[in-house]
Amino acid sequence: MKSKIFYNLSRNKKIIDIVSKLLGGTVRFHHSKLNFKLPQKNGGVVDWHQDWSFYPHTNDDLLAVGIYLEDCFEDNGPLKVLPGSQKGKLFDHHYKGNFVGKINAKINNKKVVSLTGTAGTVTFHHVRTAHASGFNLTDNSRPLMLFGFAAVDAWPLTYDVGSAEDPNKNLNNYNKLIIRGKKTLVPRIEKVPIKIPLPRKSDSIYTLQNKK
Repeated sequence: MKSKIFYNLSRNKKIIDIVSKLLGGTVRFHHSKLNFKLPQKNGGVVDWHQDWSFYPHTNDDLLAVGIYLEDCFEDNGPLKVLPGSQKGKLFDHHYKGNFVGKINAKINNKKVVSLTGTAGTVTFHHVRTAHASGFNLTDNSRPLMLFGFAAVDAWPLTYDVGSAEDPNKNLNNYNKLIIRGKKTLVPRIEKVPIKIPLPRKSDSIYTLQNKK
């Protein structure tokens, strides 16, 4: 991560305290990205998906933290989640044999919750939570800072798309991403639904979701 400000934010003690409790006591930094939801005339929607479908691990103790850099309400395309979906099935994200990064099933919109809030609001969602975002109906881009975290004993099953470091290429750097806990080569294996996200023609969710 090149920005010292965002690096320090990703290690913020208040945030990591919560992440640690949710992940069972250990925390490894997984990834970061700054998303701008462009106005409708230039932007689009992000279809329903589960992050877990992109980077399955040996267990599902992974989550994403969102930080609103500006106010985020219904008119500028907030993150929408399907509560309880993290405890349910893994939706199919394949189409005609290819991984397309979006759910090929109808979502019950009556149960959907919009995660709105003022600048500085922090959201947490599990890696298996189904989520999406609609159009930004304003004239301004809506910025969202996202940080991904994983339990230290959650090991990637495929090339870890979006991860800050691939352990197969540089194990030392991968271990430097540990924020809390000790390094280990013994993965914790849990019985969780998994489908390998292959074949895929891109690592970008936007490119994938536009393919049919």
